[in-house]
Amino acid sequence: MQEELRQIQKQVGSTFVCVTHHQEEAMRLSDRLAIMQKGRILQVGTPQEIYEHPICTFVAQFMGESNHLMGRITDIQREQCRMEGSHFQNILAGCPPEVSIADNVTIIIRPERLHLSLQADQNGFDNCLPAMIQKATFNGKEMLYHLDLFHGIEWMARTPLGPGQPPILHSGQSVFVQWHASAGFLLTV
Repeated sequence: MQEELRQIQKQVGSTFVCVTHHQEEAMRLSDRLAIMQKGRILQVGTPQEIYEHPICTFVAQFMGESNHLMGRITDIQREQCRMEGSHFQNILAGCPPEVSIADNVTIIIRPERLHLSLQADQNGFDNCLPAMIQKATFNGKEMLYHLDLFHGIEWMARTPLGPGQPPILHSGQSVFVQWHASAGFLLTV
């Protein structure tokens, strides 16, 4: 039905307004999205812009699964920030222009942007945190991992399956969660 609606819209050549709470449907059907909360428009942009660069945690969570980590900015070098929290330090992320040293921030990383490894070495990644796999779910094309980082912080990771992909991991395994600084985005708290 979504493809049929897209085809009709292209044939007619007029603007359609579709109201939905289904994120995937909104991204498939739209050239531009407006995310609203309590009658207020929070962000307008293309599906890719909103998914990859949400302006607040509500938009980030509304547009799909995301992992969060709160901390404080300790250093800014060019376009990268370094942050630390009560249970971690030296996490690198892309730095938006409005962020300053000592600001409280939340880093948001999408599950598909994480890499899981059995070794602590960085493997070319900027960030690495230890975790325990709480649950591993096979769905045919990918694995969904529920992770326990530390002190009750739960994350999710999605890894594709197939030739050349990492081996399947199992519940109870200790792993290292790795990601590039560019994979996470910062929001001020």
